[in-house]
Amino acid sequence: MKKRPIFRDTWKDYLSFSKRERNGIFVLLVIIFIQIGILAAVKYFPDEKPAVDFSAFKKEVDEFLARDSLANDSLKDVTDENGEHQFKKTNPEIKSALFVFNPNQLPDDDWEKLGFSDKQIHVIKNFEAKGGKFHSKEDVKKMYCIPEKQYSRIEPYIRIPEVKKDTLKQFPKKKIPERVVVDIGSADSVELTKIRGIGPGFAHRISGYRNKLGGFMKKEQLLEVWGLTDSLYQVFWPQITLNDSLALRKINLNTAEYDELRSHPYIGSQLASLLCNYRKQHIRFSTVDEIKKIPLVNAQLYSKLAPYLRIE
Repeated sequence: MKKRPIFRDTWKDYLSFSKRERNGIFVLLVIIFIQIGILAAVKYFPDEKPAVDFSAFKKEVDEFLARDSLANDSLKDVTDENGEHQFKKTNPEIKSALFVFNPNQLPDDDWEKLGFSDKQIHVIKNFEAKGGKFHSKEDVKKMYCIPEKQYSRIEPYIRIPEVKKDTLKQFPKKKIPERVVVDIGSADSVELTKIRGIGPGFAHRISGYRNKLGGFMKKEQLLEVWGLTDSLYQVFWPQITLNDSLALRKINLNTAEYDELRSHPYIGSQLASLLCNYRKQHIRFSTVDEIKKIPLVNAQLYSKLAPYLRIE
């Protein structure tokens, strides 16, 4: 008996629907077409927007102008051709009097007569309360609260009396301290305090650092002193000198102990150990240049350290 193919009786099961399933598909298609029709018809209906009420905004603007407006400028409510509200800047006529005046200690009423607002008068009086004074018309012009147009209007009427030199209070001239130049290579802590900007604390640090180094080779080495900034150095730089930069205390590489090497600011404990180990392996240093063979010694460190070393 021949076997029948498996899919011969089953492929129809995937492509046929029951009556209930066909009814469901029909209902779903009807709903889809209704949705498409509604979305297509929506664009033909006008989108009505509610009218915008500007009354509250206009009220706030009016209150602001009444409180903070200056003498020259104001805002005017204008309705354009589209029916929308706009606010434009206008320059109303200034209702004020002009008269010759001295701006120094001028009463508030007179400033008001000249057309100044309360806010402007407050700024001017605050300036005077802090010791400010108008010495010329230009000083009045510099007041940020006075617009240029307003200043041009009152400028011809400003009169500031000239102060005679005889009436000025004569103050005794301060005695300028005599400028001193200190040799940082030999000065002790007391002499270092004569440098302007150097107190006892810094003087002690400079002296101690110089002793550890074995002497200063150049003035810029002061910047290596703890706490001494570049800005402070620029202040007292003209007051210092270095007369003898060659009188340095040098370390003998072949006889110096570990502690002596370690205490030098340019060597430290790690490099001191390497120097001692190198000396044990090679018996002695032949030249100062041999320290370049040690890994920690780069070109920059060598240029700083070499003047403080010697071979015997």
